[in-house]
Amino acid sequence: MVATPVSSPIFVKDIKLAASLVTFGARPHLEKPLERVIGVNGQEVCVFNFENTEQTRDMIQAFDSKADGWNGKNGSGGLSNPEHPFWYARAALRNRERWLDAVKKCSVIHLVQKGGKIWLVTTPPP
Repeated sequence: MVATPVSSPIFVKDIKLAASLVTFGARPHLEKPLERVIGVNGQEVCVFNFENTEQTRDMIQAFDSKADGWNGKNGSGGLSNPEHPFWYARAALRNRERWLDAVKKCSVIHLVQKGGKIWLVTTPPP
């Protein structure tokens, strides 16, 4: 399949979907790969722009973010095929989030050297 760009970019607001699209070959739009938009309610949203190709549209459709997205209630994540490559990207991103959560809850160990001895001082997690 040859990726043929269409005139206007295609955009997504889900950073996980954007990261997955790049991982699997979607090309960011050359002129404006991303934009920060502040809505009328003052909320800021980041929009990721991609070249509008059949390949990119197919990947977004496979992701099916309008149905369940990454946080699907039925566990499907919007993907009908559990062997679709997005499942692996999804797993990697979820594992990263879990590790970051664990790091935030972890106590800190300070190494203190005094008089030729090294002490381990544990600070409770925040």
